[in-house]
Amino acid sequence: MEPDPSVPEIDDTGEQLLKHARVYTLADKLGLPALKTLAHSKIHRISSTARGEIAYARYVYANTPQEDVTIRKPVAAFWATRSHVLRHEAEEEFRAMCLDFPKFGYDVLSLVLDQKEKRSQEKAEADSSVKGSARKRPRTEL
Repeated sequence: MEPDPSVPEIDDTGEQLLKHARVYTLADKLGLPALKTLAHSKIHRISSTARGEIAYARYVYANTPQEDVTIRKPVAAFWATRSHVLRHEAEEEFRAMCLDFPKFGYDVLSLVLDQKEKRSQEKAEADSSVKGSARKRPRTEL
């Protein structure tokens, strides 16, 4: 399979992501699960910038039902794991997205807090483990 020369290497505007997202939502409305799956798989092959990802996230949250975790959860997870970097590349767009779609902000925040809680639990478990050798010689009295 040869790459399509009309497709840019990095999707700065989000147009490539939006193309597949539109096919996904149309396939959902028409009841075509195979096309929906194909469109979803192509979304994950697109390299994009923060602005492109925001345009994509905006479309997903505006045009998919709240219970469609197949497409929404990866969007929120993408931003939750990269928000510290990507937010600085597109801070105004990120802020507007959170204000326009409170569910997006909530989804991202929930994932960030879940990750933080998991790290805290792992650290607490590591700190509570016995330090030193687990094998001890019993003391004998003389």
